[in-house]
Amino acid sequence: MNKPAKKALIDYFMGSSMPEEQEAIEAYLAMEADTAYVELCLKEAMASLEDADLVLNPAQQDKAWAAFEGLRAKAGVVPIYKSNPWWAYAAAVTVFILAAALIFNIGKVARLRQTAVVYRRIEAGYGKIDRITLPDSSHLSLFPGTVIDIPNNFNASSRKVFLSGRAYLEVAHNKNKPFEVITAHLTTRVLGTSFEVNTGNESDKASVMLRTGRIRVSSRTQTLAVLHPGEMLTYHHATGRYVMEEVQASQLLGWVNGQLTFDQTNFKDICRQLEQWYHITIRVQNQQLLNKNITASFKGQSARQVLDILSATGGFKYKAANNIIHIY
Repeated sequence: MNKPAKKALIDYFMGSSMPEEQEAIEAYLAMEADTAYVELCLKEAMASLEDADLVLNPAQQDKAWAAFEGLRAKAGVVPIYKSNPWWAYAAAVTVFILAAALIFNIGKVARLRQTAVVYRRIEAGYGKIDRITLPDSSHLSLFPGTVIDIPNNFNASSRKVFLSGRAYLEVAHNKNKPFEVITAHLTTRVLGTSFEVNTGNESDKASVMLRTGRIRVSSRTQTLAVLHPGEMLTYHHATGRYVMEEVQASQLLGWVNGQLTFDQTNFKDICRQLEQWYHITIRVQNQQLLNKNITASFKGQSARQVLDILSATGGFKYKAANNIIHIY
C-alpha cells in the first residue's frame, strides 16, 4: 500500500480529508509502516489547530506534544489479535484525540475525528490453510502468508476487509450490506457469493476469480468488469490493463483443500507459491527457467518431495540448506 502524502495524513487527523481518501488512510494506519512519519503528521496536525480562543506559540505546542507522548506511553491498549502490533497506529490516533481533548478542551477540537477505526489483523501461518468466520457468517480460507485486516465496525453499516495475499471467500448474502474486498489496486464488491482474490504478494499483477454468483471488480478510477462463474480477471498494476479468461475454478481452488495444482503455470509463479506454502526461500540461478511453464499437482508432500518431482519435470537440479533452495 502506498504511503499517503503528508498533507493527506494531516487533513485526516484534522477531520477534513475527503471520504474516498479516508479508507485508504485508515488501512495504511492499521499497517505498521513508518512510525516517525505518522507522528510527524500528528504533530503538525496538532500544531495547525486554529481557534479564536486559542493560539499556541511553539513552546506551548512542544509542551502539548510532550503531554500527548506521555499519555500515549501510559495508555493501556489491549490488542484484539494477540502477538501482532497491527493496532499500534489506530491506538496512536485514539490516544492523540484523547490528549488533544485534555489539553485544548474537547469543545475546541471538534474538527478532529472523534472515533478511530481499529483493525484486527490476521496473518496466515505457513504449511496450512487458515480458516476464519466473520461476524456476518462469511467464511474465509487464507493461503499461507496472507494478511487480512478487519475493521472493528465490520457489519455495522458495511462489510469491508483489506487483503494482501490470496484468499477464498464464501460471502453470506446481505443485499443491504455489500461485501467489499479491498487490495492495493482493486476492489471486489459482492452481495453474496464465492470467489478468490489473489494479489500474489507481488507488485505486478492481481487476479479475481469467481466460482459462484456474480461480482463487480473495480480499480481506483473505474469499474473494470462484472464477473460470472468460471471467469477470472487479471489486472496489471503498471499499465492499468486487465485480461479476462474462462478457467476451471474448482481445479484452481484445490489449495483450499490442501492441494497445489499448476496447469502450464509459469515457474516463477510456482516458486512464489512454494515459498509461501512451505516458508522457504527459492533462488533460481538459471533465469531462463523462470519463464518455463509446468503442469503438476501436489497434496501432502514435503517441500523436498515437491522439488524432486519438479526438478524431473522441469529439468533442473537443486540444493537445500537452512530453508534456502538453490536451483540451477
